[in-house]
Amino acid sequence: MATRLNPKHSEEFFLPWFLSTAMRKKVEDLLPPYYQIRLGIYFDKYGCISCETKRHECAYAGNGLCRDCYARITSRLRQTDRTMQRRFGEKQQKMTEKFLKRLTAARELLADLKAVM
Repeated sequence: MATRLNPKHSEEFFLPWFLSTAMRKKVEDLLPPYYQIRLGIYFDKYGCISCETKRHECAYAGNGLCRDCYARITSRLRQTDRTMQRRFGEKQQKMTEKFLKRLTAARELLADLKAVM
């Protein structure tokens, strides 16, 4: 098992990346538009977040990654998702749905405040 950084920092930075595709899309829909372009701006400024290839030397694919790194990491994440599905099965889906249900309820409760502000 890999050594983990402080989970609070690593998970808040890459949260949508490490969810299933369906759950990641649900979470991304809740994020403000500026968050969606955050890693694109990073790529423009620093290059690929993984291999550090500069932006003028490769094509941007998404999530701060060049096309090659994006393909490699996406493949690895798909394999990871299959492993998690075998290991946790329906329990994983239920935990994610429970989290999103609480998130949706909080969002609905806070919607009234948005009108006031």
